[in-house]
Amino acid sequence: MEATEVVLVHGLPETAEIWAPLQARLERETTAVALPGFGYPRPRSFTGTKDAYAQWLADALSRFDTPVDVVGTTSAR
Repeated sequence: MEATEVVLVHGLPETAEIWAPLQARLERETTAVALPGFGYPRPRSFTGTKDAYAQWLADALSRFDTPVDVVGTTSAR
């Protein structure tokens, strides 16, 4: 069975760096994505709407060659 990579998605207004402690402990491949505008440059044409973020995440996930497990967080505020 092929190993499944874990993709970590931060909530707002966090950045992908919140995942570093977890990544250090996990014994499997992980990728922490950085949402546009939160620790990652926001493309000029990016509107920042809920739908734009959903499409950005769908596009980011489509770049993986194998199935992934997506782990997300919500804002603590």
